[in-house]
Amino acid sequence: MFYSFVLKLKLVDLETNSNLIKKFQNIGLLREILGKVKGSTISSFLTKDKEFNQGRIYFIRITSIDSKEIKEITKYLYEKKIFNEKITIQNQIFLIEDIIHNEENSRFSKQMLLQDFLDLKELESIKIKFITPTVFKFGEMEYFIPEPYLYFGGALKRFNLYFDESEIENPLKNISSQVFKKINIVHNSTQKRVVTIDGKFQETFIGEVVYDIPKNELDLGKIVDCLSRFSFFSGVGQFTERGLGQILIES
Repeated sequence: MFYSFVLKLKLVDLETNSNLIKKFQNIGLLREILGKVKGSTISSFLTKDKEFNQGRIYFIRITSIDSKEIKEITKYLYEKKIFNEKITIQNQIFLIEDIIHNEENSRFSKQMLLQDFLDLKELESIKIKFITPTVFKFGEMEYFIPEPYLYFGGALKRFNLYFDESEIENPLKNISSQVFKKINIVHNSTQKRVVTIDGKFQETFIGEVVYDIPKNELDLGKIVDCLSRFSFFSGVGQFTERGLGQILIES
């Protein structure tokens, strides 16, 4: 099961000495639950506020491509919600108001089975919205552009790692990442962003991109459909466990 859901949180106890909302710092919540995070991500607070406010409602997105992890995460969170127990994030105390699973109630919520990735569409183009700062790494070099080879090549590598541990035959087992060099960018409205990760400045980008997918004998449109849906849950690029590299499929 691939899982993406949203936590609705109410701030009930404000730590006034440190009420600034810090970006990409919420991974500590998952480490508290799991000890070690392998296949899950957690977003920043989904708000434009710069400071926490007492009694305010906040939202956080959690995704997972690891079935064992998601069971532990949801078990922990539902127990906290049912027993009205408080959780601490960024030194602030919250109560869980709701756990939103239905994609009709949030565009960030979705569930897919592994078998769903075998039901592929032959796409001719796709619009991807990089909704959180994204950075790719190839070798020792970092890239701050939505290069299709870096996006889909990285997604393919993660996809193959996941399927290596599954009982279902990998539909992309024999695909070379070189095929993604045939994909063209026909629209690019991304913008550069500088964010802080562990006290260091990091260049990234956000925004929308439309990829044009040529027809070929490898059914490249189906491959892109599979990997884009996978990356909705896994994230793309670097620092995905902190919520970077999250995407939405616009069309």
